[in-house]
Amino acid sequence: MTYRSYEARIQRIAVLTRGIRKCAKLIAVVLLTALVGTGGYLFARGLTIGGVSCEPVLTFGQPIELSALVLLETPTYEYAPQDSEEWTTQQPVMPGNYRVRAVTQRSFGFISHSKPTSFTIEPKKITVTVHEDTLNYGDVPTVSGDVREGDEVRATGLEYPKLSLNPTLIHIPEGNVSIVNQNGDDVTSAYVITTKDKVVDITPRPITVTVPGGTKEYDGTPLHIEEWSLTAGSLMEGDVLSMSFPQSVTYVTDGVVENTPGDISICTADGIDVRTHYEITFACGSLSVTPRTIPFSTNTVDWVYGHSPKPFIIENENDLPLPEGHTLGKVEFIEIPVDAGTYTNTCGFTILNAAGKDVTEGNFILEPTFGTITIAPLPLILTTPNAEKEYDG
Repeated sequence: MTYRSYEARIQRIAVLTRGIRKCAKLIAVVLLTALVGTGGYLFARGLTIGGVSCEPVLTFGQPIELSALVLLETPTYEYAPQDSEEWTTQQPVMPGNYRVRAVTQRSFGFISHSKPTSFTIEPKKITVTVHEDTLNYGDVPTVSGDVREGDEVRATGLEYPKLSLNPTLIHIPEGNVSIVNQNGDDVTSAYVITTKDKVVDITPRPITVTVPGGTKEYDGTPLHIEEWSLTAGSLMEGDVLSMSFPQSVTYVTDGVVENTPGDISICTADGIDVRTHYEITFACGSLSVTPRTIPFSTNTVDWVYGHSPKPFIIENENDLPLPEGHTLGKVEFIEIPVDAGTYTNTCGFTILNAAGKDVTEGNFILEPTFGTITIAPLPLILTTPNAEKEYDG
C-alpha cells in the first residue's frame, strides 16, 4: 500500500466519525424508541382486558356466543362446571352452572387466562302432544315437541280405544315420554316436559286385495281360482282376512266372468269383526274358457258303379283328443252317392259330456280333413255275331 492510499483511507474514516458524532442524539432516540416498542409489544401480546362476555342464562340447545377483548391475539376458551377446576375446551351442552375463561398465548410461550365468567344452561320447556291429526285404524300415533334439532321425542303406553273409528282422545302419560339425541343418547333431563292430550280422527285402514284371473281350454270341468294377495297397505298386527270365491266358468258360452270374492271377513286375534275398519279396494282378474280344437279325418274309398259301396269311417276315432268323460254323439256322413264320379267324404258329429249333454256348440272347433269317394264307371263289353253272304247287289 502506498502512502497516498493510506492517507485517503484515514481521511474517509475521519469523515464518518465526524458524521456519527453529529447524529449521535438522533441515533440514540431511534434505538431507544425501538427498544421501548419491542418491550411494549412483548408485554401487550395476549393481554386480556376484562373477562369473557356471554349471556348469563341460556336455554338447552341455544348456541353459546362468546367474546373477549384480547390484544394482538385471538383467544380460545375453556369451560368448567361451577364447582370444579377441571377446565376443558369442550363446550357444555346439558343444563347446569358453568364458568368460561379466555385463554391466550403470551410472549415467550407463557399461557394467560382471563377472569372466569359464570353462566347457566337451563332445561328447555316443551309441550309434547300427538303429532297426527288423523290416523288410519291400526296405525301407531307418534308424538312431537319443540325439541332441539336432531333430538327425537318418544312415548310409550299411549292410552286410547284402539278399535274406535270415531274421533278419539289420546292420552300421553307424562312419565312415559323420553327424548334421545341423534346418537341415541337419552337427553330427557335437558327438558321440562308437559304433555297435552289430543283428539284424533281414526279413519278406515286402506288396503288393496288383488285376485288373479285365468283361462283354460275347455275340458268339461269348472275353472275356479281361490287365490288372493295383499298388494297395497297392510293388515293391523293380529288381524286375519278371509274370503270366499263363488265365481267359476265351465263352458266357453259362460263368457268372461270377473273373479269377484264373495263373503269377506276381517277379525282380530280375539275374533272381533273389524271389517268396517278397513277400506278395501279389489283388483280382480277374469275367468274364461277357450274352445278345444278337435282335428279328425275321414277315409278315402272307391268302388265301381253298381257295386256295393264301401263303409265311411272317421279314421282313428278312438284317438280323438276329447276331454275325459266325453264321447262322440251322432255322426253323420254324406249321403251315399249313386252316379259315377268323385265326391268329398264329408262328415259331422256331436260331442257329449259325461252327463250326455251335447256340448259341441261353442266349446269345440272341429278341424276336418275329408277323404274322397270315387265311383268308377261300370265297364261294358258288347259282343256282336259274325255273318256273311254272297254278293247279290
